Amino acid sequence: MNPERERISIADLDIINEIVQKDAKLFLQLYPPIESVEEILKESPFKWRFLYSETVFESLLSEMGSFTVRLAEHHRFKKNPPVLFYVSIGKYSGTFVWENEDQKRMEMSLATLRDAVQEKLDLYLETKE
Repeated sequence: MNPERERISIADLDIINEIVQKDAKLFLQLYPPIESVEEILKESPFKWRFLYSETVFESLLSEMGSFTVRLAEHHRFKKNPPVLFYVSIGKYSGTFVWENEDQKRMEMSLATLRDAVQEKLDLYLETKE
């Protein structure tokens, strides 16, 4: 039986922030950031750029429990670049887990996360050509 998804409350935000702080280094390992890691971790949300296949992308890790990858530099999308990859923290029976946009649990290993992000980046790059 699948546990039921619960609504996240204000009381959960400290726990979510702890999870984000703990997992920040994992997200930063996905692709080497252009900026220094020390500078990135000084301010929240954690925001950094990285180069993949000669294209600059931007990652955003929020203390509210979401991780987004989007275009960093594009003449059409200066204010709101499209989201290419997204995961967030969901709550199930009092347990917090990272989940994808379809609310499916996401295993938080570097290999699994990198494969999921790379699939979305490659899809974008294929459609761009």
